[in-house]
Amino acid sequence: MIEPMTESEDSLQNEKDKNIALLVYLLLGLGFLTGGLTAVAAMIINYIKMDDIRGTWIERHLVGNPFSLAAEYLLVWTVVELSCFLDMDCSSWVV
Repeated sequence: MIEPMTESEDSLQNEKDKNIALLVYLLLGLGFLTGGLTAVAAMIINYIKMDDIRGTWIERHLVGNPFSLAAEYLLVWTVVELSCFLDMDCSSWVV
């Protein structure tokens, strides 16, 4: 029989879940500066930890993160394409 968690164990688990969500958000934010590398790492962590946080209030945050990654990707490429379209020097861009 599985015993229910005590209040201190529940609080510790809640703190771990919050830290995972913060780590994923941090990596997503850094993805803009690293060319998306840390954003991919964030999505891997996101999917690995999804079962651990299912049913908690943090689940809503991690479910929306793939949409944040897609928006970040679109924003970066829109800026790159607009820069090239406006005849800026794109030869210095490493793509």
